[in-house]
Amino acid sequence: MSQVQLAVYDLTRGLARSMSGAILGQQIDGIWHTGIVVFGYEYYFGGGIQKSPWGAFAQSNQLPPVQ
Repeated sequence: MSQVQLAVYDLTRGLARSMSGAILGQQIDGIWHTGIVVFGYEYYFGGGIQKSPWGAFAQSNQLPPVQ
C-alpha cells in the first residue's frame, strides 16, 4: 500500500497575508494550490488534471509546499 500525501502551496508566497487587508478589507492567509502525491507522482488541476514527478511542480515554479 502506498502513502498518499497532500501538497499545499501558497501561490502568493505570503503576500496575500500581508496585503489582503488593505486590498480586500479582510485578511486572507493565501491563495492555495493543492496536489495529491501518490506513487511518486503529484496530481493537480491546471487546465485539466495534470501529472508530474513529485517535486517537479515546486521546482519549476520555485514554490516549495507549505504543508
